Amino acid sequence: MDDDLVGAQSGTGRRGTLLITLAPGFPAAEVALVEAVIRERGGQVTRHGRTPAHDDALYPAGSDDLLRAAVAYLAHEIDPAGGLTRALYPWDAGTFRPGQGSRNFEKGLALGLAAMGQRARRRDA
Repeated sequence: MDDDLVGAQSGTGRRGTLLITLAPGFPAAEVALVEAVIRERGGQVTRHGRTPAHDDALYPAGSDDLLRAAVAYLAHEIDPAGGLTRALYPWDAGTFRPGQGSRNFEKGLALGLAAMGQRARRRDA
């Protein structure tokens, strides 16, 4: 297999093995980035208690707080002074903790996964 392409990737964590089949041509270097987002979401759940049930109870139908928080972390990358971030971030400003390097992407995309999951649960309910 070409070093720049990955056909499948698996990882083993505390809860078992995850097997993801990637499309032909998926860049191998981006697999680690996807894993970082999954690890961040896992930390949100295990370290901070932000389980799907927690999110659903705290943010009722019609709330876009998870999505707004996700976009705020991503927006911080283009607006580090924070005007856009402050306008988007739905919670107390003291809870916004931007990171260095790729951490804002990891946090934002992990919050985006949480928001997607919440929408899917509501749609299927």
